[in-house]
Order: sequence, then C-alpha cells, then structure tokens
Amino acid sequence: MFYFLRNKLISISLVVLFLSACSGDNDIVVDSDTVSTGRIYATFQVISEGGDRVFSEAQLTRNAPPRDSNDSTTFVRLVGNDVLWFSAGSSVDDIDFSDNIFGDLDTYEDQHTTFSPSTTPRGSYFFLWYRLILNDFGTWYSASLPQSENENTPYFFSLFRDNATTADSSSVTISPAFSIVAPQDNTAFSRSSDDIIIEWDNTDPQASIEIEVNFTCSFSDTFSFSAVIDTDPGIYTIPAGDLDMIDGGGDCSATLSVRKVHLGQFDSAFVGGTVNSYQIRKVVFRSEN
Repeated sequence: MFYFLRNKLISISLVVLFLSACSGDNDIVVDSDTVSTGRIYATFQVISEGGDRVFSEAQLTRNAPPRDSNDSTTFVRLVGNDVLWFSAGSSVDDIDFSDNIFGDLDTYEDQHTTFSPSTTPRGSYFFLWYRLILNDFGTWYSASLPQSENENTPYFFSLFRDNATTADSSSVTISPAFSIVAPQDNTAFSRSSDDIIIEWDNTDPQASIEIEVNFTCSFSDTFSFSAVIDTDPGIYTIPAGDLDMIDGGGDCSATLSVRKVHLGQFDSAFVGGTVNSYQIRKVVFRSEN
C-alpha cells in the first residue's frame, strides 16, 4: 500500500515545456503487415462507470509496452485485413454462423464489435485521466458494448490477421458494481484535523483497489493524492494531517475516484501484454484548511 501527493501544475508545466522543445514527433508508426504477431505487445483496458455501456481502449506496440507519455514508442497501425474485435461473453471466433449470416450478425451486435482507430499527435495538449495503462499519445483504438447483466462476463480481445498468427484469447472480467458509501457528495473535511474515511460496498476478493483524489483549490492550484491496495478491504483512511502539503491551497473541491481493478490474460501469441479492467465510482467533497 502506498500513496503520493504532487502538485499537478508543476508537472503539467514541465510537460508543456517538454512538448514545446520537441518540434518533431519521435514516435514511430509501423503498419501491421510488417510486424509478426510474436513481435506485438498488446495493451487492453475495459472501463465501467456504472452506466449501461462498457468502454475499451487498446494500443498495439512493437516488442515492448507503451512508454511514458514523454518517451518515443513504436506503435503498430492495423492495415489491410488485420482487425481487432471487442466481445462480451465469448470470442468472436466462437460464433457459429448459420446460413442466415446477416441475421446472425444482427443478433450478435450487442456482444461483438470492432475497434475504431484514432491517433493523438504527441504535440497536442491531451490527457485522459482514465487512460490508465495506455500511452496518452500515438495510435490507439476504442470500442464499446452494452453493459452485461452477468457480473462474471469475460470480455475478449481478438486480433484476426490474414497473413500472420491470429491472437483471439486475450480476456478480462470486470469487478461487480459497487457504490461509495463515504464520504457523501459535498461533505466538508478539515485537512489538518479530520480523518477522511473512504468506504465502499460489495467487496470483491479478486480485485485490487486504486484510490485517487484530485483537488482543485481556491488559488487555482491542483493537487493529487493516490493510493493502491492489493486487496479490497472496503475502507481506506487518509489520516488527519497527511494532506498538509496543500494547506496553502485554501478551500478545495476534491473529486474522489475508487477503482476496482481486475487483471486479465493476454494471448500467448503476443510477445507480451497487459489486460486490465476498471470498475470506477466517483464522488465530490470539500476540503478545507
């Protein structure tokens, strides 16, 4: 278990300066038809925020995982008949089509979809707080499906290729839905004298917990606190005084995110991979000196 606190304004300023200094894009983008499956590192994440859909993002990189946002990475861009699918319940490879193929496709559209490509230039000022294991920049893919009513539904990532090895068995489950019990929205805490007790329900023996609190303060300063717990205890306490570093910030609005994390499996045809899911809940409270 650990936590850290940082002033995001300083970090963001350094990033902006770095991006300004780098007029070129050091990333390399290679077409998938030049890279064997055994040289692709697959990064897949699935996110649920309690709504009626789940969202997924994917990045394919050559030989190694995507590096930190300020480092160059070799991204793999899918071309030709190389297609990445996102599926709920089973891999798209398991579909047994009848003679009525178009009717079957319509039946399965809530369970299977293809990823759509996008590219974010490294020179743009772009951050996604929920892009948790992907590089913020470069080539990436997104997809969404209806939220499954079955809490144990596995989500599959299937890369189908014409002239190279298919990799169709990467998968992950999502932690069951939960609620943040405390703090309640708009509750006020003193950073110097109050413990901030964070509680949530429906503990999950398969999950680890990530806690993040983003503070926006009266002098326009922003700060962040985070913690990682290897199990799901249903409670975490930020002791009074542990946030003294932001005492100069005055009154702050604090957005608390509790993320339940499941680790999945990547297909062995890849050189490596990371497959995670995140069940996320948020509340907003007030933090005072």
